[in-house]
Amino acid sequence: MPHVSVHPEVLRDPFVFGPREGTAGTPSAVLMGVLLWDASNPLAIVGDQMVGLGDRVGQWEIVKIEETGIVIQQGGRQETVTTGSSLPTD
Repeated sequence: MPHVSVHPEVLRDPFVFGPREGTAGTPSAVLMGVLLWDASNPLAIVGDQMVGLGDRVGQWEIVKIEETGIVIQQGGRQETVTTGSSLPTD
């Protein structure tokens, strides 16, 4: 019979949901949709919060809101996030 090593620190109860204790567990923010009330005050929904220009989601600042997505900035880095996509975690 082969020898099997079991490491309980990496096992988890399959009936308990959510992250393991001690893990980061921060859910990624997903762009749920863009609400263009008017060109001067566009809004978007990221995760469960409504955001506008200049608002922050984590370390990212919302710098542009378009019909198909948002443009976010962190330092000198800019990323475009389309509806249904997650914001970068790094």
